[in-house]
Amino acid sequence: MLLVVWAVSEDPYVPEAAVEDGATGKQQMVAALKELSKPVWILLLVTSSTGWHGFRKLSSQLYNRGVRAGALGLMLNSVMSGLASLCIERLTRWVGGVKRL
Repeated sequence: MLLVVWAVSEDPYVPEAAVEDGATGKQQMVAALKELSKPVWILLLVTSSTGWHGFRKLSSQLYNRGVRAGALGLMLNSVMSGLASLCIERLTRWVGGVKRL
């Protein structure tokens, strides 16, 4: 990972409209959010919703159970993503290549 961080350069993304107008940071963020596609919006809403569940005033026992359940879900997601990344190459060969997926 350190090799990638050191070797790969990255240009920051700035929306065209924000650059032309000399917009502030908040205006640039709004402009970037407006350019997101529907699937990205859905992903953003689903992943951000997990952090909002703990803000209610619940008993500490119920809150802790919720945190544990959320942590278990995130761990299972990580395990499944790791397994999928190990199997994706074989899967694409099995179905006849990337273009057939």
